Parts: sequence; structure tokens; C-alpha cells
Amino acid sequence: MLKDHRRWTTYYHIEMLSAIAMMDPETRDLFHRFRKKRNDIIHNKEEVTEEEAFKCLHAGRKILRSRSRNPSDRFLDISTNP
Repeated sequence: MLKDHRRWTTYYHIEMLSAIAMMDPETRDLFHRFRKKRNDIIHNKEEVTEEEAFKCLHAGRKILRSRSRNPSDRFLDISTNP
């Protein structure tokens, strides 16, 4: 399973990108908060704030733009810092 990155959980993707310095600690923490928020929404029916939604969409946009520029690179720099 560890050799097939497509089967990793979101947690492993986040930690690996952080470990190889392609995700800064601030972004790593943001994604872990997103994971927790997603679980809270699904399992506990919690609401999402406008700020949380904006941050999530901003991070997603950055990932998509990076992926479109380098489709064969599975580890992209997705830090939220400019």
C-alpha cells in the first residue's frame, strides 16, 4: 500500500507532502483542520463558516493549478504562502 500513492489516505498525503517540504507546516495544519471539519460535517452535521469555505476553495484552486501545470508530478508544492 505504501508504494501505491493512489491508495493512501488523505492523512498520508498531507504528511508525505509535509515531510518532503512541498507543504509548509501552516498548510499542513490547515489541511488537517479541513479533514477534521469534513468529518464533523459528515458525522456531526456541523456548519461551515464563510472563512473556512474560502480557505478550502483557495487551497483547492492552488492544487488544481499546480496539477494542470505538472500533470505527471504527483508531489506538487501546494504551500499556501505566496
